[in-house]
Amino acid sequence: MLNPNLSDEFNGTELDNSKWLDHHPTWRGREPGIFLPSQVSVADGFLQIRGEKLKEEIVVRRGRGHKDVYTIAGGAVVSKNSGHFGYYECRCKAAATTMSTTFWFSGGGGIGPNGCDSYGQEWDIQECVGRRGDFDGKYFASGMHSNGHYWYTDCDGEKHDHRADQVTFEDPGLASAAFHVYGGWWKDATEASYYYDNGPAKHQTFYNKISDTPFDKPMRMNLVSETHPFPWIELPTDEELADPVKSVAVYDWVRGYSLVDFDASYAAEPNPNMATNGGFETGDLDQWKGRGGSRSVVSSPEHVHDGKYAVRLHGAALLSRLVLLKPETDYDYSCYAKVTPGSTFTCVLKSDDTFTAKVTEQQYERKSFRFRTPKSGNIRIEVSSSGEDHEGYFDNFVIRESNPDILEQPPIVDAFQERIEFGGEVIFDDRDNALAVPIIYAANQDRQVRLTLRHGDSVVSQTTIEANAGLANGIVKFVVQEDFSDSGRYALHASLMADGNSDATIGEAVQQITLPTANQ
Repeated sequence: MLNPNLSDEFNGTELDNSKWLDHHPTWRGREPGIFLPSQVSVADGFLQIRGEKLKEEIVVRRGRGHKDVYTIAGGAVVSKNSGHFGYYECRCKAAATTMSTTFWFSGGGGIGPNGCDSYGQEWDIQECVGRRGDFDGKYFASGMHSNGHYWYTDCDGEKHDHRADQVTFEDPGLASAAFHVYGGWWKDATEASYYYDNGPAKHQTFYNKISDTPFDKPMRMNLVSETHPFPWIELPTDEELADPVKSVAVYDWVRGYSLVDFDASYAAEPNPNMATNGGFETGDLDQWKGRGGSRSVVSSPEHVHDGKYAVRLHGAALLSRLVLLKPETDYDYSCYAKVTPGSTFTCVLKSDDTFTAKVTEQQYERKSFRFRTPKSGNIRIEVSSSGEDHEGYFDNFVIRESNPDILEQPPIVDAFQERIEFGGEVIFDDRDNALAVPIIYAANQDRQVRLTLRHGDSVVSQTTIEANAGLANGIVKFVVQEDFSDSGRYALHASLMADGNSDATIGEAVQQITLPTANQ
């Protein structure tokens, strides 16, 4: 179903600042191209990012005599919200220059599997330029190019770019000649699939020689037009940067989808806990890293504050995680903690400021802070002790936005041609007198699916299920209450209903089936 926080049709007159930044919070751009908010606009139903020659160069000094010199203006649009596993797509047309037009995700990471190392994630669904030339990277001017980078810093401080095998789709036409749809399905922490113009998928396994779950953390969406490394791709010319048409990367829409059960009741939490697995209810330390001492999930009721699980730390242990939040936004943090007699632990939250609370009580007590996120949106939460025999228990880590923008009603987006069909053969299970009905449907808003079993002109049985908006492929269990007639030939009708107040339908599919009679 549609994730409205990571979807936009760009039908307004300005960038929706509840969803997007008009700059990159931690990156100025690749020299000689600098990201400037002035290059980002929304008009005529499109997000537009223009490359342009600067009238005067911009010099940024970085200390120790180093400086960056920028002569070209590009642009970056970055989501305020992060996304996790799901399907993401955009429809765009590249600028007809060697400035890039990109659709990618980055962020997350944190402490690595060895405790002294660290990692970051970058998932590139599409990277391209808009024209060819006499340079090695000219193949980037057409088709689709998808990468997964596991940015790794080992325990010696050496940095590595571990890449998955690149996935490519070939196309003789330039990426700037027409709009194309670029899709990526982030299946789980180990693999992704890619789609070019809604065609057959190609698959990718992320680099997994350091971690079994290399892409396990949420990331932010990036829509960026930048200069590429020279001379692999040459710099854009002054003439093409001066052209108000050629120099513009155009995005028609971006859409994010979450995978949910299509017949399940679903309502998005208006202000979710951003510390996923903050109560350790997965039964493990998923999303958490640590070093020193020992760390384990426990289920003994005397040590659990709420739910089924809590975490136990023993010795000089550290438990830590990086959380990706909206930049420059107020949040509330809390957790519950207790220690054994003589033990002391420290709860720490690191943002632009560092918040610290000591844990000394033998009964669970609540620790809380209100804080503001930095420009990067990255914050770190930690609990630790320096005592070799110290023991502590922690539960219910919660991070919520202090003053959230509540989306009362998700937008209706005409993403699909609405339809319904059978995904295969209907199977009868005589143990509970039920049909296993494979259903595929596409719906642009929440609707209903009605299943009707007919024998001739008579309705034998009927059921209606709620159908979430989106593209669905699943099996519905249809329990038939009535006995079957002596004739075993039936027609099963699957209808996608227009609304819940009438019999009007968006579409219908019919499958002839043979069922056992009551006498068999």
